[in-house]
Amino acid sequence: MPKPKLKPAPSVEYKAAAGSSLSDHDACAIALFLNKYYPNGATPEEVLNACELPDAPPELKKHFEWNDKKAAKRYRINQARQILRSIHVVILTDGKPVESRAYHAVVPTGEPNRRYVPMQVVWNRPDYTTQVIEAARVEMESWIARYQSYQKLAVAVRAAKGILNKIPRAP
Repeated sequence: MPKPKLKPAPSVEYKAAAGSSLSDHDACAIALFLNKYYPNGATPEEVLNACELPDAPPELKKHFEWNDKKAAKRYRINQARQILRSIHVVILTDGKPVESRAYHAVVPTGEPNRRYVPMQVVWNRPDYTTQVIEAARVEMESWIARYQSYQKLAVAVRAAKGILNKIPRAP
């Protein structure tokens, strides 16, 4: 594997994304390890294979399911999520076709897990509508955070911030 040619700037700090399963410590340990072996970037498969290296940090290894039976079930559940996210519906709005996801992820009151419900159900349930709007707000905040340091996207980021201010906050 290629060794890094440049060290990161001293002001670089790694931390976990909000809501991720990583701690800030884990994110830092994993990033430093990956930067050592993959200074030009890594594929997900390379990250998985890197777990076999003698100096692979436990902070990386612990985020994988090593029990093949459990891993297979989780993989299939993720495939099911992908299928549900991949089904779109086209609705005529003011005579123009508007495409959207047919199913939206919401957490029904009293249930511990998300459920994918048809768009029509979301429209008829204010609690679901609020969750979908809040998810849109979070996605936009994430997009802004991800791209705000790119000068070529400065105009788009400013526009997104203006739009974000128009999305109602969840009560």
